[in-house]
Amino acid sequence: MLSKYTMKITKLFAIAFSLVLFAGVSHAQTKTAFIDYTELMTKLPEVDSVQVKLKKMQATYEKTLTAIEKALNDKQKYWQDVPPEDATISELRTQEYQSLVNRYQTIEQEASKALNDKQVELLEPIIVHVKEVIASVAKAKGYTYVLDSSDGGSVLYGDPSHDLMEAVKAKLTAK
Repeated sequence: MLSKYTMKITKLFAIAFSLVLFAGVSHAQTKTAFIDYTELMTKLPEVDSVQVKLKKMQATYEKTLTAIEKALNDKQKYWQDVPPEDATISELRTQEYQSLVNRYQTIEQEASKALNDKQVELLEPIIVHVKEVIASVAKAKGYTYVLDSSDGGSVLYGDPSHDLMEAVKAKLTAK
């Protein structure tokens, strides 16, 4: 009876040892690297080009909004200098003023949406390309995972020898 009990314990010990050994082997095959994705994106010339295009677009909207602001200020000054003669004129002025305010707000909202949409449209191919290059460099160097080490990223510590920044920048500029 003692030998059966000993056999079961030996089997359990062998299974537990195999599991620990297997876990250690699978863990040893996992390599993790990191890259400061925000820094990488801010240093790309393609991203600078996107920023220039967006600033031009924003300037166009700002000119329109500035013109509406000027019209509002001019009307207010005129209305202060020339008070309405009756309630009908006062009501018309109020409606005209509200119409300009509504137009300003509508253009402001449309500008914000248009700028956001354009930014997404222009950056999406760049982001896809950068991620493909990061994946390519990671695979070439034998890494299983690449973490983002920028502020808000999830790397608390990273051995500098596993930083892919230079390799990815080199591959991006090699084209």
